[in-house]
Amino acid sequence: MSVSGKAGSRPWRRWGTAGLVMFLTTAALATTVVRSPEAQAASDKAVVPAGGVIPLVGHGYGHGRGMSQYGAYGAATTGASAGQILDFYYAGTTSQSNAPWGVKVRITTSDGPLTVLPDAGLVVQDLKHGTTTGLPAGPAAWRIVRAYDSAGRSVGYGVHFQVADGSWQAFTFAGRQITEGPLQFSGPEIVRMFRPGDVRGFRGSLIGIADGGGLATVNALSFQDYLRGVVPREMPASWPAAALQAQSIAARTYALYKIERKPAGQMWDICDTTACQVYGGARTWVNGRLTLSEEPATNAAIDATNNVVRRSGAATINAEFSSSNGGWTADGGTSYTLARQDPWDGIVSSSAHRWSDTITAGELQAAFPAVGTLRSLEITDRDGRGEWGGRVLKVVLRGVASGGGATAVTVTGNQIRSAGALKSNWFSFDVPLSAIDARYASDAGLRQSLGAPVGGERWGAGFSFREYANGRLYWSGATDVRVVRGEILRVFLASGGAEVLGVPSTDEGQAGAGGAFNHFTRGTSIYWSPGTGAQVMRGAIRDRWLRTNAEWGLGYPTGGEVPVAGVAGAWKQTFQRGEVYWSEATGAFDLRGGLAQAWAAAGGASRLGLPTTGEVGVPGGAFTQDFSRGYTLVWTSSGTRLVLGGIRDVWLARGGARGVLGLPLHDEAPTSGGGWYVEFTGGTVVWTASSGAVALTGPIGARWSAAGGLGSSLGLPVAVQRATSDGRGQFVAFASGAGIYQPNGSAQAFLVAGDIGRRWTAWGGVSGLGLPIIDETRLGTGAGTFQVFARGKVFSSAGTGVQVVYGAVGAAYDSVGAEWSRLGLPTSGEYAVPGGVRADFQGGRITWTAATNTTTITYT
Repeated sequence: MSVSGKAGSRPWRRWGTAGLVMFLTTAALATTVVRSPEAQAASDKAVVPAGGVIPLVGHGYGHGRGMSQYGAYGAATTGASAGQILDFYYAGTTSQSNAPWGVKVRITTSDGPLTVLPDAGLVVQDLKHGTTTGLPAGPAAWRIVRAYDSAGRSVGYGVHFQVADGSWQAFTFAGRQITEGPLQFSGPEIVRMFRPGDVRGFRGSLIGIADGGGLATVNALSFQDYLRGVVPREMPASWPAAALQAQSIAARTYALYKIERKPAGQMWDICDTTACQVYGGARTWVNGRLTLSEEPATNAAIDATNNVVRRSGAATINAEFSSSNGGWTADGGTSYTLARQDPWDGIVSSSAHRWSDTITAGELQAAFPAVGTLRSLEITDRDGRGEWGGRVLKVVLRGVASGGGATAVTVTGNQIRSAGALKSNWFSFDVPLSAIDARYASDAGLRQSLGAPVGGERWGAGFSFREYANGRLYWSGATDVRVVRGEILRVFLASGGAEVLGVPSTDEGQAGAGGAFNHFTRGTSIYWSPGTGAQVMRGAIRDRWLRTNAEWGLGYPTGGEVPVAGVAGAWKQTFQRGEVYWSEATGAFDLRGGLAQAWAAAGGASRLGLPTTGEVGVPGGAFTQDFSRGYTLVWTSSGTRLVLGGIRDVWLARGGARGVLGLPLHDEAPTSGGGWYVEFTGGTVVWTASSGAVALTGPIGARWSAAGGLGSSLGLPVAVQRATSDGRGQFVAFASGAGIYQPNGSAQAFLVAGDIGRRWTAWGGVSGLGLPIIDETRLGTGAGTFQVFARGKVFSSAGTGVQVVYGAVGAAYDSVGAEWSRLGLPTSGEYAVPGGVRADFQGGRITWTAATNTTTITYT
């Protein structure tokens, strides 16, 4: 019979008749399918799940034409006779006694030599010449072979025997070693044929006959003996007698039908496989263990129906049968094999009547390569008989070609059955509802909101969606099922949909007060509000907006991204309370409020460039923001300031608005000497082309301001603040030659300028007299000025000039009251005298003697 399946042509062949009881109980239970009405259902449609395995449920095992073997079993349990069973399955036919005595069966082998084992009475017969030769029992085996001449042409047949060393030798029979043949082995009740893997015992004779370039093995035996090797393989011997008798008559009739229609010249009547009906001989030995292929119960059924066949009128019928028809016979195309409901198939529970199985996307793609990557299947036509509409006639496979285009391939139910090795073509998909359908089915509120489906589920690259009256549901493995609807859906589709923006990664959510949003997988979002409509946001601009508190910060977007005028490759997006700018070099940052207004007034992107930071709050309630072309805007309650260039660099290096300089008090302004300056809350920065930007801060800045700052005679700073040569302080030098010095650890700085400054410098400056420890001070006498340094003093008056007093002389001068003493002001510096040094004063002189390290004051 032309019955195929993953387990062979009949389900019990997987276990053998000894395992039938277990098969009929546990197997039936194991295949029970439990489904939730909301999550899983038999369906004519299936979306290929992530693993590519598509579950199915089905009815029947085999083609379903003619007699159902499980139906015959069920009928027999109700008391029906073999005749009644056959009357139902082969309508309008009758039982008649007119079968031939014998049959020739083609035995499945490798088409090599026909090898048998020696047994008493074994003979070889030359069917051409009618001679019979007995074969001795000594050899290990005998075989019939094809004989060839030196040119490789067939010249007949020969017989060989196997000797103890395993080699084969030609046997002479009837005076010859080669004959035209064909030849046959016969004699014993059971002729034992050697096959790879087992030894099979056959009744009757075994004929070796040429078949193309090989040797076919044919078993010639009586019809009754043939059926003894067929019926137990087609139906378990433990089944009721009426079922076994019906099977015996159907098998006999089917064989006779084949015999009557065999091709002219064919040397055998029927084959031994499921292509005809299964025949296995009488015995089988595997590793020396004997299994009897014939059963007493089936032998009795065969004998009880001896010579009985079914005919329609005078014609032998094609008595097809299959394991189970699932409850409906299939139309066999004859007057006696009609499609009709079967009341008996299903009485005995089995996984042949109702089954579950799977088919994979890989199996279907291999069988139907035109479909490409399979996405879904839909059964579009059935025969109209039985559950789900009956056996499948047409299936549409939908997929995606390698180039990305959609495909649709229509195939038959039997083609699907063959591709997946299914039990029958009566099946339905038993897949879980798609994730989209499952969510829709489980959420009454969602169903009410979206309305009815409009069309089926559709697939894109890695996602699927389904349209409804008021929106769509999208699914992907990474996002699960998400809702998009209304104005957001309209803008989403107008902007390229999932292929451009990605699939939604959130449901439509509430935004702000009365707004809505969806996020999508490609770094995009759509936000909607009644006042702004729905707008797309992407990438870094979207991410910046989200980090700045989204709609609660900058507000809703009022438009989409647009290029920034004058800046190649830059984009911006406008929001209710500001804008976000992006370029590859700067990243994305927002502009808002007074800073945005000041930026636009100062020239915007074409002059200041794009923002490189967001607003930064600083002490004093101010905000700062940096821009790509070297500008910083500072907003304060008193106005917005622009800091740029070298002054900005120094300001930022010193901590910017949070550093020692603090906030700018005005925009950059020119100096009288061709420079620029900005005053800050913590100092001033002055820039000149020759010196760059110099920060005047702390005590030095305070002393500079006290001296008149830019309005003083000091001139502009000529270098940045740096350490003194001795490392004991810091100073800033000015164009006038003056300097302001701050000793380490001191909270004050001191100006060194004018005549005193020049004399101090001439004496080595810091290396000579050391750092100043007071500013230049008017003498108490009113006669001039002086300045004290770490290692001496410098006096200046109109009458005495500029003189330095230091060391032992200076100490002696101070000890008598300095300028208040009789000595008055110095009139010279120290000069050498024999044995020491001397300094002159208005009222005398002071001499230091080296030998005694003493000083002598002489008054005039």
